[in-house]
Amino acid sequence: MSYKEFRAKTVDDAITQACMEYSVTSDKLDYEVVQEASSGFFGFFGGKEAIIKARVRTEQEFAAEAAAIEKAEMKDALLTQAPGTLPKEKKVEKKEPGRPEKKAEKKQDKKPEKKFDKKPEKKAEVKEEAKAEAKPEVKAAPKTEAAPAAEAAPVEAAPAAEAAPVEAAPVEAAPVEEVIEEAPAPELPQPRRSIAFIGSECYPFVKTGGLGDVMYALPKALIGQNCDVRVILPRYKCIPDKYQEKMVYRGAFDMDLCSDGKRYYVGIMEYV
Repeated sequence: MSYKEFRAKTVDDAITQACMEYSVTSDKLDYEVVQEASSGFFGFFGGKEAIIKARVRTEQEFAAEAAAIEKAEMKDALLTQAPGTLPKEKKVEKKEPGRPEKKAEKKQDKKPEKKFDKKPEKKAEVKEEAKAEAKPEVKAAPKTEAAPAAEAAPVEAAPAAEAAPVEAAPVEAAPVEEVIEEAPAPELPQPRRSIAFIGSECYPFVKTGGLGDVMYALPKALIGQNCDVRVILPRYKCIPDKYQEKMVYRGAFDMDLCSDGKRYYVGIMEYV
């Protein structure tokens, strides 16, 4: 197959274009770069496209390349082996006409048989007989008859006295009283302080933001520190009736708020 020319911005784009043209992968493509791509002057003037010539490789070329790779691998394997482990070349003898072939005779290694000298056992038998004749016979003395032993009278053992069972007296365990140590009461600051909180809102009577939460939580914490705390806020009409009903009248007074001499009534209600 002849080469075909492909143009693109880069060499990789040109190779991709060739693969799409022939419908093959890049490993089955044989290509040659004719011209590399260049950006030109400031990337605008004098730019050049990449040009390649490509064609599809044949099956014969693939087979030849595989054989070459296999041969190179075998050569590398032989070079990496130790010098003493290289295979020796076989000598081929030329046959001359008219001469019969010589058959290789296999030489069998004959192991020498070990000969064990069998020593005659007659000398040992003669020595044992001589020793037996040299020992004198010893006559055994007649055994004297032992006098019959007197029969011992049977002694009857006295019956052991039966031990009376001793019953153990039950021991009652004394009840153990659990002693619970009371934690010492925290020392409160002395003397007792009086604190008044004056604000525009307090939860749960009226609340529009975070101030209402502070006016509710902070006085409770100070009461635990031995403080006398009072919270003062206006009596809005929007306060729910369930809280208005629990308010008790404690007194009233007049207050001057302006320089015009007008006096305003101020009533004091306590939530019980």
